[in-house]
Amino acid sequence: MPKAYDGQIPFDENGNQLRYAGPYGSIRESDIDWHTNDPFKGILRFLCFKRGRSAAYACFDTSMGEKRYMFLKDLEDVLTNGWFVGADLIGTFIYCKRG
Repeated sequence: MPKAYDGQIPFDENGNQLRYAGPYGSIRESDIDWHTNDPFKGILRFLCFKRGRSAAYACFDTSMGEKRYMFLKDLEDVLTNGWFVGADLIGTFIYCKRG
């Protein structure tokens, strides 16, 4: 597993994790809500796979309908360890940065 990211994580006003922030993102810098990267418990429901600018990733919804993302390399660890229950991933999570 990768090392936890020690920076802040960008979210929109609805609590959705942003894939990109700043001049490369889809919303204005002033509309970004930055959060400390603290571990959180929850249930993530798998939605789909997508391709970003530099990496493929899996998309998830929280139980509150908020979007979360996971790099496919990290998802590989999840799948090989059998941590899914149906389409749900239940556990304690923290954001990681790659590249």
